[in-house]
Amino acid sequence: MRRGTRTSMSLTKKLVLGMLLVTMVPLGAILFLSGQAIVASNALLGVLIATLAAVVALSLWLARHANQQLERCVAERTSQLITEIAERARAVKELQDLHRRDALVLKSVAEGIHALDLEGRIIFENPAAERMFGWEPGELLGKPAHMTIHHSRAGGAPYPQRECPIYASLRDGISRRITDEVFWRKDGSSFPVEYVSAPVRDENHEIIGAVVVFSDTTETKRTERELRHAKEAAESANMAKSQFLANMSHEIRTPMNGVIGMTDLLLDTELTSEQREFVDAIATSAEALMAVINDILDFSKIEAGKLRFDEVDFDVRKVVHGTLEMLAGQARAKGLKLDGAIASEVPGRLRGDPGRLRQILTNLIGNGVKFTDAGEVVVRVTSERETATHVLVRFEVQDTGVGIAPEAQATLFQAFVQADSSTTRRYGGTGLGLAICRQLVERMGGDIGVESSPRQGSRFWFTAQLARVQPRLGSFERRPAG
Repeated sequence: MRRGTRTSMSLTKKLVLGMLLVTMVPLGAILFLSGQAIVASNALLGVLIATLAAVVALSLWLARHANQQLERCVAERTSQLITEIAERARAVKELQDLHRRDALVLKSVAEGIHALDLEGRIIFENPAAERMFGWEPGELLGKPAHMTIHHSRAGGAPYPQRECPIYASLRDGISRRITDEVFWRKDGSSFPVEYVSAPVRDENHEIIGAVVVFSDTTETKRTERELRHAKEAAESANMAKSQFLANMSHEIRTPMNGVIGMTDLLLDTELTSEQREFVDAIATSAEALMAVINDILDFSKIEAGKLRFDEVDFDVRKVVHGTLEMLAGQARAKGLKLDGAIASEVPGRLRGDPGRLRQILTNLIGNGVKFTDAGEVVVRVTSERETATHVLVRFEVQDTGVGIAPEAQATLFQAFVQADSSTTRRYGGTGLGLAICRQLVERMGGDIGVESSPRQGSRFWFTAQLARVQPRLGSFERRPAG
């Protein structure tokens, strides 16, 4: 617009000068010729005066027109300047507001923030960082960061600058997160920090410095120590409790064995029907109490980490059938059918702990008999997965009993939890049996679970990782001579 104004004014000036030249040159020639021919002619003088008056009038009109055009151009340019100044003022205000907001954010952040140049000098420090370091505002600017706040390790040993992760970010442009170092205050004390150092790059992606964001982890470290001490104290108390339970179980089991033994001897003597009824009640109660004691002893051993597992060769079929025979009397007393089926693909002999396997089966089959009033309890054994050295054997115990509600199944394998914990429940027990089974199964490399619905019976299952029996060196198979 400024160039257009200058061009318009130049054309106006040229037009005025051209008109003057066009008019004055002929007029000058006429005057010169007239002076030669007719020196004092009044008629010619009138013509000259009229011509001069016209020229002057035209010049004035052209000058006024040029002035008006100039004023319009000045007014337009003035309006443009006013708009530009207003826009520039608005941009400056927006920039100032943005800077003010950024400053407020940096002042409000609880984490410390400081920035370094390429030489490692501090060029920015937010108020939180200054408070953590104990320096007055602006005092840290220009100081070498490593020598001022990061010069030593937690124990006081010197911290070489070449090993500092912050300076490594300046060199290689890689961000780093550090959780186990300390920064040093102005008074010489240190505090643990967790920080992130990241390079700062310009528009050409060249590294021009680094920014460090850090937080004081003193309270976090203290809380971690307290939690660790509380955990250790709880574990120690739990170990003492488990040891006490184990000792008490042993102390109680010894006289209980005497009670059970003497009861068996008493049943072999001549008794009246009433006396035999009393002794049977004593025997039943003693055996129930012994089962509770054994559960507590096993659970305490598991918690104390003292439960031992044997590694012997055994026949899975003998273990299953033996357990069924042991519980057959309880099933017959309730009119239940107790049966077992072992798939042919299950190897005859495997290696593991037959005693622990029998303990799990006894618990699950015993529960099936206890919670079933009519119908049957069936045990099924299959091979789920086989390798060259191991077999994952799956055991299932299915009954037609009362079943288990879905909400109770989630906590069924936790210690001291029962499907019916009300005081009026029909069935006794400590709630430790299934928790012990879960621990034993996990130690045997397997899983345990249940599928059940109320009044539809239950199917408990577990798997056990058992080793194949390897042939002994030097053994051979005898073949008949032919």
